[in-house]
Amino acid sequence: MKNDMASVAFGLTQRNMKSGLGMAAPAKMTPKNAQIAGIKAALMDCYSLSRDCIIGTIHALGSDIDIIPFSSIRDCINYIGHDLNIIVYYCHDEGTQDHLLAQEITTLRQAFSDVPIIVLSDAKQASEARIAKAVIRAGARGFIATRTVEMAIVLAAIRYVSEGGMIVPVDLLFSERLEDDTSVDQETISAGLTSRQVAVLAHLKQGKPNKIIAHDLRMSESTVKVHIRNIMRKMGATNRTQAVYKARELSHNVNERRV
Repeated sequence: MKNDMASVAFGLTQRNMKSGLGMAAPAKMTPKNAQIAGIKAALMDCYSLSRDCIIGTIHALGSDIDIIPFSSIRDCINYIGHDLNIIVYYCHDEGTQDHLLAQEITTLRQAFSDVPIIVLSDAKQASEARIAKAVIRAGARGFIATRTVEMAIVLAAIRYVSEGGMIVPVDLLFSERLEDDTSVDQETISAGLTSRQVAVLAHLKQGKPNKIIAHDLRMSESTVKVHIRNIMRKMGATNRTQAVYKARELSHNVNERRV
């Protein structure tokens, strides 16, 4: 399969994407995940035709993802139910400036702080990494380029992100990797993180859900959540995705000072 997506969670690369879904599910369905077996997703799309096409295709595929369509951010924020599992934001206009798109994602994050956001984009390949970087930094947990991805992958990505995963383009994934372990030590000094918080942060950078982090570090899931809250506070982030990017920016700054 030729597409430019990679699942950060579990460190998947394109070699792992031959199944046609391009991502991995958690090894075991947790009680929390079991509650969202039927996913309620808000679809933010200003084009009526594409909204209808997406909803029709999802129904035709027999998916249990329930799509609630909105034509504007205002309509979505005014939604009375507020029982959404995920928000799908479809950006059609490649001419939209990055900071304006990021601002819209931030607005949604503020209104739905506990609901993950995944962005669909019609942008050309040359613009994908730039746009993806902007929306991920604004708090989105996924970015999908619609030019190279089929609906089956989109549906799998929606489910994956709603269960705690993260989806980003391969180019962005590798461009943002840390160069060495020394930079992690510098991040600890710069952000005032403890050794355990650094360990949790390293796993967050791989997009791992709390349950997997807890298993790998041999601590309870509640302890992981406490560490993540403290990491976010010290990094000045509003969510775990922003914490990861702020940490990588610190690492980049440290490496630049070395040069």
